[in-house]
Parts: sequence; structure tokens; C-alpha cells
Amino acid sequence: MRFFMAKGYSVHLSLDVDLNTVQGALLASQRRKGFLEGDWGQKWVRYDNPKRRKSWGYPGHASTPTAKPNINDSKVTLSIWWDQLGAVYYELLKPTETITGDRYRTQLMRLSRALKDKRPQYNERHDKVILQHGNARPHAAKVVKTYLETLKWEVLPHRYNLLALHFKYDQARRRFVEWAQNEIAVVPDFHKRILLSDEAHFWLNGYVNKQNCRIWSETNPQVYVETQLHPEKLTVWCALWTGGIMGPYFFKNDEGHNVTVNGDPYRAMITNFFIPELNNHDVQELWFQQDGATCHTARATIDLLKDTFGDRLISRFGPVNWPPRSCDLTPLDYFLCGYVKSLVYADKPQRLDHLEDNICRVIAYIRP
Repeated sequence: MRFFMAKGYSVHLSLDVDLNTVQGALLASQRRKGFLEGDWGQKWVRYDNPKRRKSWGYPGHASTPTAKPNINDSKVTLSIWWDQLGAVYYELLKPTETITGDRYRTQLMRLSRALKDKRPQYNERHDKVILQHGNARPHAAKVVKTYLETLKWEVLPHRYNLLALHFKYDQARRRFVEWAQNEIAVVPDFHKRILLSDEAHFWLNGYVNKQNCRIWSETNPQVYVETQLHPEKLTVWCALWTGGIMGPYFFKNDEGHNVTVNGDPYRAMITNFFIPELNNHDVQELWFQQDGATCHTARATIDLLKDTFGDRLISRFGPVNWPPRSCDLTPLDYFLCGYVKSLVYADKPQRLDHLEDNICRVIAYIRP
């Protein structure tokens, strides 16, 4: 089910959008011009309404399988647009029809006429429609985009990554920011007492995430990107605060070979490198931050960090919760890692020890 809000205007809202962002934009527009509210929906309507009920069984025994009735039951698709004054336009598709680009364009044509006939105040007040719909293929079809341009409706772009800002994650981020603001109100230099930490992979072949690369062409470019199956890499840990950078620390075993970071290597790093390095700094009341990686949040790891920092620990399962998917809140993610990677491959290192030297050299040049 999608929702449409009319404003003199019609706005489609998907349930997976950042509702706070959308509501804020609508309220800001309301303060400027005012708007009408409404909804739009698209849903299957079945001739019968089958219900699936829970079944009880004995422990260790499989439940009795029940065939799903009417696996190919009869149904129709209902598309309806409405606002606070009532239905504006609706349409029932035939059982054999589905929503395609051409069908969606036709629906928009009929909706446009219905808005002019049933809601003349739209034309009198604004004569403009703002449309926000999802990224389903019918919505993104070329014929739909062309028609929307002729209507001169403003289309709000769909954000593919909004699932990362689900309501619960957004609330966690808000709670963390409010907590930090309260701490800064009491101690103005509180933000200078937070030690932010993270790890990063450095591949010897300079590998980057190809998901961020796109090739645009009117025809299939037939481009293939070859990548090494198991490229050599270094896993590097650093901690950043106003006093400078602690690290880098390279995760290796006793033989000097690079290892995957799990709970044991991470705790060994804390015991053998981080805490001794921390003792070399005359720092009082320092807070430590880490993200929600599994090696960070193991019970033994949290207990080890609490022995050093007490309640001054910002982490998942820690005294202060670090909100998930918040790479924009730590400079290691939005600055340090990218900056270092932009420099260490300049001379095209061919060996891991050469790459390691480059990483140490670049980080040593960074000043607080």
C-alpha cells in the first residue's frame, strides 16, 4: 500500500521512506502555501479471504502440513486515489491485467483529469502537483517520465537507501545525538574526549567496491570487470580523537600473517596495543567509541573495555548505545579511511610490506 498526499499537490509516499524527512518537507510547504491531505493505494482484492491459523504439535514432532487453498484464486487489482474530501479516482484492473508503464501512464492521465474535475481548487490555488513514488519499473518507465514532464508535475526522487533509515534506526540516531548534546551542554569540550575507532581493509591490488561503479549506455556495453578471487589485503585499526591518531595497528598472527578480525584478535589488540598506547597519553575521563561489529560486541570484549573505561563506553551493548548504520557520525568512515586510501596507492605498491609502509607514512603525516 502506498500513500498519496494532495497539496494542490499530490505526493506518493512509500512506507519505507524516512517519514520524518518527508513530514518535515510537507510541513515546511504547508507553512508557505497550505495543502490538502489524501492517500493513494494499489492492492489485490480477492474473491475470498483465506485465513491461515496456527497449529499445535508435540515437541520433536513435525506439524501437520496443510495445503494452501485456492493457490490460483481469483483476484483483481484495485488502484484508488483519494484525499480528505473523498475518492478522487479509482480503477479496477481486469483479472488478466497488471500494472505496466503504459497502464500507469494511462492512470496518471485519468487522475489528472479527475483532479481538474473534482478538485478545481487545485488549479485555482497552485496548478501544480508534487509526485513522490517508488522505484517500481512501471513508475520508472520512460513513457511515464515523459508524460510527467508534459504535466509539469514535480517528481521527488526515490531514495534507494532509505531502508537504512528505518524508523527504529532513525530514533536510535536521534537518541544518541540528544544524549551527546546534553553532555556538551554540561561539559563544552565533551566531544574532544571521545576516542573514535574502526577498522578498514586495504587490498594490495587497490580494489574498490564495484557496486559504486556504473556504466551508462543505450545498448548493452558488454563490459566485464575482472577481479582477483582472493586478493591480498591488510586489515588496519585506528582510533581518532582531538589529540591525534592512535595506530595504525595491523591484525596479524604470531607468524606475521594477516588474519581475519574476530573476537580473539580484537581483544589481543586492545590488551597488547591499545591500552598500553592509551597509558602513554595523559587523558582524563576519555570515552571510547566502536561500531556494532560482532568482534566489538562480544561479551568478553565489552567486559574488557568496561574494565578500562567503565561507563564511558559508546558501543552496541555498551552503557551508551552506538546507533547502527551511522557511518556519517564518525570521521574514520567519512574522512580518514577514504583519505588514506587516496594516497597509499600512488606509487602502486606490489608487496604487502610496501603497502604497510605507505599506510604508516600517510597516517603519520596527519596532524590533529
